[in-house]
Amino acid sequence: MKTILLSSLSYEGCYGGVENSLRYLSKSYKRNGDDVIVLASASSDKSFERFGDEDGVTLVRFRRNFFDNKYLNMMLFPLFILDLVWALSLIKHKYSIDKSICRNQFICFFVNLFFAKKNVYLAPGFSHRQSAKENMTNEGLTLTLRRKLHMLFDYAALRFSQSVYVFSNNMLEQAQEVSSSFSSESIVQKISLTKPGVDKSVFFPIGGKEKHSLKESLGLPHDKVVLLCVGRCVKAKGFELALQSMVSNEQCHLVIVGDGPELDNLKVLASSLHVEQSVTFFGARSDVKSFYQASDYFFMSSTYEPLGQTILEAISCSLPVLAFESNVMTATKELMQERGVIYIKNTERDTMKSSIASIPTVESNDYKLLSESAFELSALFDWDKLAQDLVADIE
Repeated sequence: MKTILLSSLSYEGCYGGVENSLRYLSKSYKRNGDDVIVLASASSDKSFERFGDEDGVTLVRFRRNFFDNKYLNMMLFPLFILDLVWALSLIKHKYSIDKSICRNQFICFFVNLFFAKKNVYLAPGFSHRQSAKENMTNEGLTLTLRRKLHMLFDYAALRFSQSVYVFSNNMLEQAQEVSSSFSSESIVQKISLTKPGVDKSVFFPIGGKEKHSLKESLGLPHDKVVLLCVGRCVKAKGFELALQSMVSNEQCHLVIVGDGPELDNLKVLASSLHVEQSVTFFGARSDVKSFYQASDYFFMSSTYEPLGQTILEAISCSLPVLAFESNVMTATKELMQERGVIYIKNTERDTMKSSIASIPTVESNDYKLLSESAFELSALFDWDKLAQDLVADIE
């Protein structure tokens, strides 16, 4: 039996790709009989408790926010650091950690102060790409300084962790860019390429009457091809491109599930494009699997995406994928190759419109083949395999 420490900035009450990966990894280790500790910030809507338990997983919390006022919290940032270090010192004293796995570059810096010889950095992405001007809603001096600071922590995570894992060649290339920026080419030697997983007990296909009923309960049309976008509403997700592709399209209905700083702008854009009747914004939802199961295609509209966990969730629900072939920096081709996917040549509006207008209807044999290929591909992605790969060097 091993004791595994998983860490990131957030966990409880958060359901993004990073947080969900920690949940799936923790489940895998628990099934294997291991003890699992998750280090993350405390939920802001609960009274603070240092230790907790969730489904047999030990939670160790640190305080990220001390007040409701964000400016006060910014002034008290050093207290956040001290509380994080204190939480790590308690873990060091109380538990015998066999392997540490971190999913946030900032937290990784402090985890390496205590567990560098046992710490794996499972990189979520790299800030010089994620925070590039074209991928952000606002650009200014503050964001520029934040980008440079985050890049320093990216480098520190690569430099001081025992080993580093990335999910795609796209991410490997970005790691190499960070290393080159600091003239540390040797770092690349400890970076390994691996595959993420998808929880097939959560994400699975349904059909027939069950799918019909689910569409009805979500208020989705039965007489349209339902295209699904899932993710945080930021520029990098390319949701504005998905909206543009709906102009003069009477065959499809677009569904966007997610919240974020661009949401209001997207709603204004939908109105200005006169496609508000062809799109539904659902905001953030905890029942996202229902949308995968009720939809007909998954639209990977991102212009930047280091991996695309949503693609894996979609194909596990047997959804064919629509994605851009050029003018983007994503890992879609690496994940999908030519199976279960329709590539849109570029992000030009006319190209998008004509491509979306010509996708196979759900009743067609071409659609059935696409759907079956997508589902078969999902079998290659398994959280249990990833979990064991990350701890394979434990004696």
